[in-house]
Amino acid sequence: MSKIGISLKILNILLDENIHKTDEISEKVEIPKRIVRWYINGLLEAGMYIESFTGRYGGYVLKKEYFQNNVYKLLTSKSNIKNSAT
Repeated sequence: MSKIGISLKILNILLDENIHKTDEISEKVEIPKRIVRWYINGLLEAGMYIESFTGRYGGYVLKKEYFQNNVYKLLTSKSNIKNSAT
């Protein structure tokens, strides 16, 4: 699976607004736990608002309102439109 495909699959898992452990994401996406953390960091760098919680009941969650706002900004930004037209 491509890097974009894996990223989108992780985002889809996190969109239900429940806390998901690294182990769970790793199993669903079929990648090692350490790689899950690498993708989460990449998504954070891309502007996705993923909350992380530590401890026994910790994990990751993505709030829908933040995701929708970031995707809207990404799709409507003038620089992205110019880059895709060239």
